[in-house]
Amino acid sequence: MLRVVIDTTVWISGVFWQGIPYQILEMWKAGDFEIIVSEAILTEIGRKLNEKAVKFEMETEVVNEWLDLIVVEAIFIQPQERIRAYRDPDDDMFLEAAVESRADFVVSGDKDLTDMGEFRGIKLFTPRQFYDLLTRDRETLD
Repeated sequence: MLRVVIDTTVWISGVFWQGIPYQILEMWKAGDFEIIVSEAILTEIGRKLNEKAVKFEMETEVVNEWLDLIVVEAIFIQPQERIRAYRDPDDDMFLEAAVESRADFVVSGDKDLTDMGEFRGIKLFTPRQFYDLLTRDRETLD
């Protein structure tokens, strides 16, 4: 099964809008791949989702349901290696989690990160690239 690290931008888009990131999260819920998170990633996701819920005047219950799902269903890892490969040190946590877990993909809405294309054999995909990969594979299986 594919192991995937999803960055905060994709979580925000997936939770608050019905586009490709939402479809990716729904595919995860359906068991199409595994999501890898660290405590640092979960903390950032929680903080950013709660900030957006307040900004968009949404019920925080929606955010709490997603956070509970992550806690129950995601694979938690504790990165041992500190990586400084990205321009913004705050985003290195995604690469650290991916390396530690031997993830197949990091899915990110951050162009600077996805422009790297690959890091230590881990593919860095946009949500569209990852969605296309998942749906292409699904069509091949049908």
